[in-house]
Amino acid sequence: MMRGKEIDISSVSRISGGETDEYGKVSFCDLPGVQIFIVTKDWASIIEIIPLVDLKERKVVRILKNTFIKPALPAGLTENEESNAIRKALDDPQVKERIAGRDYEIIAVTDFENRMTGKRVGPTQVLIHVNGTGTASSVTVNLTENKVIEIGEQIWLE
Repeated sequence: MMRGKEIDISSVSRISGGETDEYGKVSFCDLPGVQIFIVTKDWASIIEIIPLVDLKERKVVRILKNTFIKPALPAGLTENEESNAIRKALDDPQVKERIAGRDYEIIAVTDFENRMTGKRVGPTQVLIHVNGTGTASSVTVNLTENKVIEIGEQIWLE
């Protein structure tokens, strides 16, 4: 997959989550993963792969894959932008309802940039895990308009 292509290793982290296959079987994973972005020569698309590694067996046991049609990759935020995105996400009534006085943690705050132009393409994503729920809320914040535009949910194993 990577031979002859430009790659960017973005992060190494523990990947926890689950999915249901076409037969209704639910599988969970909690393994270290390496986030790698593979760019086609003409920058027409970017593929994200995350090999999940079983450290005891010393081998890749699964590869998660996403394709980005637009040449956008996660980009860093200034401290001010990050704190504004978090504040806006936590002020949203739906997010307040999901948190409802429980302990939570901000897992990540990410924006995106076009790798061809270097310009940010947003919107910003704030990932919030509410402890003890097994889920995380993905809050999409438009920093230009200073508002939450979407709230999603995903499985998050503790």
